[in-house]
Amino acid sequence: MKEKEEVFISVDAFDEPIPERKKHRVECVYVSSGRYASDVPELQESKKLPTGFINKTECGVGFTSFAIETELCNTVIAMPTIKPIRLKHYKYKDGKNSRYPYEVLAVEAGVTINDIDDFITKCKRENRAYKILTTYDSLPKITNHQKDFHLVIDEWQIIVSWSALKSESKGVNKDNYPTSDVITNLLGIAEEYKDSVTFITATPISLDYLAGNWLDELHVHTFLWENYPKSKPIIAIENSNPILLVREAFINKVDQQGEIKFENNTYRKLIIYVNSVSSIVNLVNGLPNSHQKCAIMCADSIENDEKIKDVMPRFSNENIANLPIFTFITSTGWQALDLYDKDALSIVISLSSQTYTIVDTQVQLKQIFGRQRDVANPSYGTGLFIYNKPFKLPDLQENLKIINQKKEQYLNNIEMLNEMLMLENDYFLNTSKTFRESSEFCTWTHYRNHSFELNKQYYLSCLYENQVIQGNYADKEKGIIFYKEAISFNSKLKKIKTGNLGWSKISTKYFNSLKDQEEVIWTEEERSCKNYKIIDILCRCCPNLVEPPATCNQAKLLIKNSQDNLFRTLFKQKIRSGTEHNATDWAEIVNNIKIEVGLEPNSTNRSVANELYALFSKTSVRKRILDGRPIYVVIYK
Repeated sequence: MKEKEEVFISVDAFDEPIPERKKHRVECVYVSSGRYASDVPELQESKKLPTGFINKTECGVGFTSFAIETELCNTVIAMPTIKPIRLKHYKYKDGKNSRYPYEVLAVEAGVTINDIDDFITKCKRENRAYKILTTYDSLPKITNHQKDFHLVIDEWQIIVSWSALKSESKGVNKDNYPTSDVITNLLGIAEEYKDSVTFITATPISLDYLAGNWLDELHVHTFLWENYPKSKPIIAIENSNPILLVREAFINKVDQQGEIKFENNTYRKLIIYVNSVSSIVNLVNGLPNSHQKCAIMCADSIENDEKIKDVMPRFSNENIANLPIFTFITSTGWQALDLYDKDALSIVISLSSQTYTIVDTQVQLKQIFGRQRDVANPSYGTGLFIYNKPFKLPDLQENLKIINQKKEQYLNNIEMLNEMLMLENDYFLNTSKTFRESSEFCTWTHYRNHSFELNKQYYLSCLYENQVIQGNYADKEKGIIFYKEAISFNSKLKKIKTGNLGWSKISTKYFNSLKDQEEVIWTEEERSCKNYKIIDILCRCCPNLVEPPATCNQAKLLIKNSQDNLFRTLFKQKIRSGTEHNATDWAEIVNNIKIEVGLEPNSTNRSVANELYALFSKTSVRKRILDGRPIYVVIYK
């Protein structure tokens, strides 16, 4: 392979850089003909992917397919989520793939260690290498019993996003101590296979954000493709309400007219990426026969099932060959997924309201638009990106300070607990129980080899999120440049009308009606729209407002603050000194007041306990509720 003096750039965390790491040797491979891994002469000759990090630079160039179809050795491919595994496995089901007419095992829920052993025994009997697909968290099922294989970790850029995901439910092991997380376990296994492990991605992050000095010994292999189809520039639209915009300007138009014209091309289907099931349900609000027109790919959970059960079905293997009119995909399908449809426009929505709904433009955006694999599609490799700005810009310096303070805090906690651990007395057990009840402590720490330790990968991930993801929103010099370097604004920002139900029109009209400046007539459609309901609640909560807030999100924040303050006032008025209440009593008191002020009632004792903790700022109050013990009320005058 041809060598080139090139390194992954280390990203400084502003004034406090990440500890200096060894520079990685980078080998560049220039592919002059073909566009798949199977076309690369070096790989054709070796019939094996090189160990180390592979920066394939483009999506859909067939590296995982190469590992399955061409490698002569045993291969285990670890992917982030089960959805892409099921779809990849479907391609090889029943030996129907002409390039690899053999069975591939997909390790998911219900697949036992005996099933894995039986599959490997069958492959040996047929005198062929075994190929296994597994998720990151199921990898130990294989490595605990099998050792002789090439380990391929696909989409490794997701490591920094998943560092808080615990490998066991509730984040504790059988001893009730915080467990290692999925990513720490993954990197630990990868270290065992460091002489035969390959990390693959098309969107690498700085390796400085990965914990583990052993990674410094691995080489980086960058593949540059001369014949890869050139994608068009991404079209970016800033809008205060992306959900409303997409629903009215795209979904409703395709539903009513059967197609939409955009950038001189005609599309009959939409693939919409947004990392919020609630927002997706909101997108199809009012869409007739949504069950026949839509499908969603999202995480398997009871909560998600409840949200979508009356709205749309889950995305299935059969949808791959024939996409529905509207396909919705959360982050579970933002990588390692192949979609083929020449009539579908890809739309990505980034919402600033929550960290998990913000799209990282330096990594995720290219991954998402790379899901479309049909080169005949006019938006191949690109699409429409719609985002809104946050109500408050992040203070990156302050965030960095908080991150490092938390790191020091938990290092001190760990030192204290490890000293006490030697004693194993009642005081230690009570103290450690208090820490174990803190989800944040469980996220920042591990319990391994009979001692507590810092989750180094989570710390690095916090730095990454602060610098890179939240950095999308701020520029140190100008202060408010959004997605400044990550997107080419070759097209002028499009201004698409959102109809007569947008926030600005509804809120202005409502305030004019209060001022009696004009006779206002409301249509039934206006009164039933979401923005009308929000401005109506806001004006009742905050009667002294002079003008409406600039955005719907600002209005929601004002409503929440007003309702919270009213809730606290009424709560203190209604509880009586000298009374004793158990968890059921407190739930009734809290929920009645919440309903009175227009807030959603709590559904669990834990929610009530958190509410009382916020009111009294006493951990003991919360613990008594969770333990089912009554609380005696004393009011000091």
